Amino acid sequence: MHHTISLHRRFLIGPRLNPALKKIVEESKIDSLLYGEDFPERLKNQQEIQRSIIEAEERGGETDGEPEEAISDTIQPLQVPIQKTQMNMPKNQEEWLQIAKGFEKRWNFPHCLGSIDGKHCILQTPANSGSDYFNYKSTFSIVLLALVDYHNNFLFADVGCQGRISDGGVFAHTSFCKTLYAGTLKLPEESILPGRTENVPYVFVADDAFALHKHILKLYGGTHENNSPKRTFNYRLSRARRVVENAFGILSSVFRVLRKPILLKEDNAALVVLSCVYLHNFLRRSKTSRNIYAPPGSFDIEPNTRVFYFLNESSRRIRMQDTSLSRPKEVT
Repeated sequence: MHHTISLHRRFLIGPRLNPALKKIVEESKIDSLLYGEDFPERLKNQQEIQRSIIEAEERGGETDGEPEEAISDTIQPLQVPIQKTQMNMPKNQEEWLQIAKGFEKRWNFPHCLGSIDGKHCILQTPANSGSDYFNYKSTFSIVLLALVDYHNNFLFADVGCQGRISDGGVFAHTSFCKTLYAGTLKLPEESILPGRTENVPYVFVADDAFALHKHILKLYGGTHENNSPKRTFNYRLSRARRVVENAFGILSSVFRVLRKPILLKEDNAALVVLSCVYLHNFLRRSKTSRNIYAPPGSFDIEPNTRVFYFLNESSRRIRMQDTSLSRPKEVT
């Protein structure tokens, strides 16, 4: 005589079985399940089904589309409200001036409004994309283009452009660039630098991938003698620009999804990266969470020596020799 499986047995056995096999247990009679002639074949079939699901997930999560849809449905509705609270682009001259004061006090670089750079976020090979996402590092990626303030917080981020496009090309297509070139960012008026007599504009600092502009400053090219004005300028600008590398470094160090190829379609990968950016800013808002997220020493300065370090995008400590210039002060 056959007996159906009891609720007590289901409670004990159920959690240990995968959903497909659990369904068989619940719908079958216990004796025929355990001793029936077709049990080995049915178990083998279930193992093959489970293996095919795992292999599909390893190839990118493409089973029946549900994982991808779940990510999109969960994150997409939160993007706009989170952006309003966690991505605070200055809205007037006074707010821009506060950032400029921070750069001058912390990094000894006056009239600086932010540091611009791009980071490649590696993807699994996108389907039917050709070379669109293939970058100069011989990987497939989307680009995170960011503007960072003096305290390593993101002011602006654009994610999703194809990896084959240079940082300068990505920047040219962002809303931030278009607003800057149109002159509608409400930047501070030109003013006189300390010890000078002529008005100079406020600027964003960038590397050689970006084009020069009235409000975009980058390094002098070539090699320059020690203590020459151009070498000193390059040193100062590199130190101010380093904040964006610091931000990328701590982002990759904490959010490990950025350390290896993201197994999602391009649009969902961009949502995940942007969410990491928002979380970075959120965790740096209070002193308590900031010290846990990026404890002292995570970034760059060793104040009791003439040598300082910083964590670059690859989370490696890079040694740079200080000059006789005054050192930046810590800003809490």
